[in-house]
Amino acid sequence: MITHLSYNHFAQLTKVVDIVARRFYEEECIRGNWSVRELKRQIGSLYYERTLLSKDKRRLAAQIESAAEQDSLTLTLRDPYVFDFLD
Repeated sequence: MITHLSYNHFAQLTKVVDIVARRFYEEECIRGNWSVRELKRQIGSLYYERTLLSKDKRRLAAQIESAAEQDSLTLTLRDPYVFDFLD
């Protein structure tokens, strides 16, 4: 798990008090390759609780997956940096 999640992912996951919910978010985060922002958004929108209440869990998971922000290199380097002083 440590190879798939960053320190910031763990910082967000420790805020989830329920152990079962935390494990759910860990697995979904790894499976969906979520960014920290997406993990935070899913925790805030109570994705775990909505999944428990949902009658069609696969459809809900498909909707979340299609709308989820993926963790990628372009998200890591959002702001352009200019290193002209280095020649």
